[in-house]
Amino acid sequence: MGMLCEKKNDWVKKCMEYKVEGARSRCRPKKMNLELKKRIVKCLVWSVATYAVEAWNLREADRKKIEAFEMWIWRRMEKISWRDKIMNNDVLNRVNEE
Repeated sequence: MGMLCEKKNDWVKKCMEYKVEGARSRCRPKKMNLELKKRIVKCLVWSVATYAVEAWNLREADRKKIEAFEMWIWRRMEKISWRDKIMNNDVLNRVNEE
């Protein structure tokens, strides 16, 4: 009886590992299309980054930092290194943003 329970537990453990690995493979960013990535960035990242923006007094330096953050997000999303020497306009064209 104990041997049967051990085999059953091994089977359950293997099933759980299979399900977890399947979920991981479906949720990897390289599997998502561009529009889905953009929607996630706009919904989750920008809502946190621009929280209470109405109360901010934006200076030129702040605006530049926000733009740099935006470019960092798009570059990370497209896996573009800063060493690749790709201009910001080209990155925005790749992700179909203005």
